[in-house]
Amino acid sequence: MSRASSASARSLSASAMEESPFVRRPPISDENHEITVSSQYLNMELTCPVCLRILHKTEIVMECLHRFCSECIQKCLRVGKNECPSCRKHVPSRRSLRPDPNFDSLIQKIYPDLEAFEIYEEKMIAAFNKKRAETPRPRPPKRQRVGTPPPPRRTARPPAPAPAPAPAPALRRPKEKQPNTVNFVLRLHPHETGVAGLAREYLSTSDQLKVQHLKKFLGLKLRYSPVDDFELLIALEHQCVVLNDHLSLAQIVAHFAPDVDVEVVLHYRLARPTGV
Repeated sequence: MSRASSASARSLSASAMEESPFVRRPPISDENHEITVSSQYLNMELTCPVCLRILHKTEIVMECLHRFCSECIQKCLRVGKNECPSCRKHVPSRRSLRPDPNFDSLIQKIYPDLEAFEIYEEKMIAAFNKKRAETPRPRPPKRQRVGTPPPPRRTARPPAPAPAPAPAPALRRPKEKQPNTVNFVLRLHPHETGVAGLAREYLSTSDQLKVQHLKKFLGLKLRYSPVDDFELLIALEHQCVVLNDHLSLAQIVAHFAPDVDVEVVLHYRLARPTGV
């Protein structure tokens, strides 16, 4: 290769690097340099997808490298199907699990007093649920259609006769405390073609309803069985999390959508065959 051709090649590669949208940063040589990571993203990486708590006695699934609490993943494989709760990849047996002491030591450095942190987090969730229940949702103003006549004015009515004396009030049972309601969207996964979408995606129900109840609801609405074939997912910033059957809507909202103004969207799909 001549000098002219090599020089032109270097100029082309330099111009290509200048036009590239990715900026190459120089390596960090300062040992005291600090990188700030948001606590919400950090907790997401340290949370068990089954119990939604900080990982305890972490075990890793060798087939897919997902991490879970030792007790949670052992129970899932013992009681449920032989598959990863996060990605549904087939797990032959509990021999595929390996302890991850390095991850446990990392959690110990981040949260030296993990028990105190969990107590504080439970108090924050309880306060958030109370505030969410007390916050009234604004109702949109009623719009009057163009061309509709104004409502008729009320005319004065003659005074009504004096009402008869009311009977003695009957004894009433004290009203039971009504459960809090959650507004959310239950939508078909965009890549799912085996079942249809719901005619009405926007739902409002008790926050004590669990994922297994939503699966039964989907089975009735879509006339599909068995309902255990359904998977419910929630999309996060970097991944989709498959929700456990025993999680309630209150737990899902408190963990994944703590902001009152964030719309909770759950996707459903059919579980992929084992090994796919």
